[in-house]
Amino acid sequence: DGCCRQQTESSSCCNISFMWCTFVFCVSMQHSARDYTTHHQMSLASSRLDLQASLTTASSRRAFVMSAPLLLNRPAVVNAAEAIELSTITDKEAGAMWSVPKGWPITESELSGGRKLVAAADPLDVDFNIFIAFTPIRPDYPSLGSFGNVEFVGSTILPQCGGGSCSLESDGIVGKMLESISVRGAYVYDYIIQQSGQPTRHLRTLFTIQVEEGRGKNLVTLTAQCKESRFAELSNTMRSVIESFKFAS
Repeated sequence: DGCCRQQTESSSCCNISFMWCTFVFCVSMQHSARDYTTHHQMSLASSRLDLQASLTTASSRRAFVMSAPLLLNRPAVVNAAEAIELSTITDKEAGAMWSVPKGWPITESELSGGRKLVAAADPLDVDFNIFIAFTPIRPDYPSLGSFGNVEFVGSTILPQCGGGSCSLESDGIVGKMLESISVRGAYVYDYIIQQSGQPTRHLRTLFTIQVEEGRGKNLVTLTAQCKESRFAELSNTMRSVIESFKFAS
């Protein structure tokens, strides 16, 4: 929020803040998000991504955290013993398609400024969840290269404390990038986040740009995450979810 309060026409972090807002929302389905959000505001303030400045507000952060029970209170409809089968979601309004495990309840949130979040969680384990965010961007950003290379963008999604790397001992949170690749114009990241007193989480995230008539329209981020203790079991599903994304024709 500090970034947004100090915004100018050239300010550079608030659009990516929305992606972190959605991340905090889903990470925090069973835990408090305040400490986590504070740490990542530091990271966002140091980012140089030149994204449209007016998209993230304190109220939208609170709205995401408060909406977490919508997923927690859904009835269980998936048998844990069954093999995970994916079901395709087609969002004609957003012009995108992606997959989630069949039977998962879907929660959609429309926010001011044209922002949109669609989330889904395993009814038997809400720490295994998938969410996609659509955030409007300036039309002169037609590709991810406008924001930086795959390594630079990847550095913005890990915790940054005091302008540098975080420590679990001093900051209570730490992240580690395991893989960063560029695939067909998208950036894909595999990484872990550990916070004191909480289980280590493993995430896989795709960044891509939706264009319209050659001009930037939306920054799209699709993330699948689970506890690290379940990653060996769920890694193929998480990879399939990320690979399933495409823009609808």
